[in-house]
Amino acid sequence: MTRKLTVILKVTTVKHWRNSNSPLWQKTLFLNRHFAYIVIIVFAALFGSGLDLFFVKYGFYEFPFRPFPHLFSINIAFTLCVLPFITFLYLVLMKKMNRLERWIVILIISFLAPLGEIISEAWGLFIHSEKWSHYYSVIGYFLYLVFVSKIFFWLSEKTLRN
Repeated sequence: MTRKLTVILKVTTVKHWRNSNSPLWQKTLFLNRHFAYIVIIVFAALFGSGLDLFFVKYGFYEFPFRPFPHLFSINIAFTLCVLPFITFLYLVLMKKMNRLERWIVILIISFLAPLGEIISEAWGLFIHSEKWSHYYSVIGYFLYLVFVSKIFFWLSEKTLRN
């Protein structure tokens, strides 16, 4: 003799009250909520890889220590792992700030980027040629961070409207 267990689920549907000022609750998919983050993180990985390939090809710098040196002339561990993670942290930070604070943080990061390059050169992870100037890094990181922020906030606003 087998027993049959029957489970009855009671689902209650609540209608929105017309006189309520609260907005309707809608389920949003993970992809919809995080679309801007995902797009910008993928962009950061691809753009960073492209820039590294360009600068290595034209001899501005090189990566003596990199994974799969026989396949890649750039450090793909940085451009595919570290850069997207740092970009994500940057976007989370930008989301919590007002406009003036964002500009201050962008300037601080831009001026600290050459310091990071100098430290990575001291550790042997990075070698610049004589034709490279660290001012290029300040300008490059500034433009990159402004562009990433503008696209991120534009995408965030666009997905909120839909």
